[in-house]
Amino acid sequence: MIRVFALSLVVVLGGVSAAHSQMAFDSNVAYVDYQVTIKVDHTAQDQGRTITWNYQSVWENTVKLDLRSQGQVLSMLTGNQLDPAKLQNMSPAEQMKMSQQMLEAMQYAANWIQGAPEGVDGGDAMLAHMKAASVPVRVSYTKTTTGNDLVDEMGAHVDTWEQTTLTYAGSGYTYPDQVKFEMNSSSKKHWLSLPFNFQDMQNQGNALKFVTVSKSRAHGATAWQPEETRSEETGVDVLGESFRFDALPNGQTIPIIEGTTDATGKVSGEKSYNGHMDRLGPSVPVTLTYRYTVTKTPPAKAAGGK
Repeated sequence: MIRVFALSLVVVLGGVSAAHSQMAFDSNVAYVDYQVTIKVDHTAQDQGRTITWNYQSVWENTVKLDLRSQGQVLSMLTGNQLDPAKLQNMSPAEQMKMSQQMLEAMQYAANWIQGAPEGVDGGDAMLAHMKAASVPVRVSYTKTTTGNDLVDEMGAHVDTWEQTTLTYAGSGYTYPDQVKFEMNSSSKKHWLSLPFNFQDMQNQGNALKFVTVSKSRAHGATAWQPEETRSEETGVDVLGESFRFDALPNGQTIPIIEGTTDATGKVSGEKSYNGHMDRLGPSVPVTLTYRYTVTKTPPAKAAGGK
């Protein structure tokens, strides 16, 4: 059955002339301007304690995609079109119909990726390029834990309060090579893949400084015991590489955003995904939101990238 499908696709493709092909997004270069926001606002109960997490990390980037090719790439990954199990259950007529749909997509679809950086030869040059391509990253984090009428190790009834905070403003490498774009001029649909983590390429060391302040008092008392302060220093990647997506459709390992181009031809959108972070644990829900615009010319304010 799969062989029949392959032969029909070849036959149909053989009858197409270049004159009938319609180019999508009439430009050899696409500029993807995007923002990534990872956010947590969550409260939970745990053994008599109330825990509240507030977290946000934000970065923006503009990536130049200067390698264009005709046909599908990202959209092929969204529906398992070439799943062998799916193909085996198709009749020859269904396979022919699918081959015609793929042909139409090849006529009207184009895709863009980032080319190799110019003048970068060797490991040291690539490291320097990755440092130069890093963009500003902002992180804020607060975890507050309160306990009311808890029993301590001595059997006393106590109230407790603890808060851990972090504020970071630095830079991170956001994997611009993961930015890919596809557009179909017939269906007016577009597809986009974007990075979601960032990495320290500046050798900042333990740049993240978590500060924890805690205090306690006898249950029912109004005065707290003196506060205690402690700190923890870690590398940026502890948070930068921490986000994990929950289940993605069709076996995707990274999300493929699908959108519709508006009547003016503008390519932009917003898409959110659920996930979690290693640092916070799997039970704390995290939301990642992409905001993006794709243009043929550089945006007025480019944040980085190639």
